[in-house]
Amino acid sequence: MDSRLALAKKLVVKAGDLVRDTYFSKLDNFMTKDDHSPVTIADLAANKIIIEAISKAFPLDFIVSEESHQPDGSSEYCWYVDPIDGTTNFISVDTRIATTG
Repeated sequence: MDSRLALAKKLVVKAGDLVRDTYFSKLDNFMTKDDHSPVTIADLAANKIIIEAISKAFPLDFIVSEESHQPDGSSEYCWYVDPIDGTTNFISVDTRIATTG
């Protein structure tokens, strides 16, 4: 199996576990980015796990991340990272569970 695909699969599980474990905890402490979109602790933590692993395994690869700026790489490979697609819904669902549970 391609080593990049193997890493991607490993990171999906690792970051997904972190996000799942955060899902039912307090998410009312989110921040707003310059574009007025929300970002949660789960977004930032998952992003960190993903970026650090890619950078360590493939230091020359480009990484385009929604949650952080990465230096340009010199590889033919580019990773696009969005730890939680739909953060607004992620926060909204958690808030409804917290207020009705």
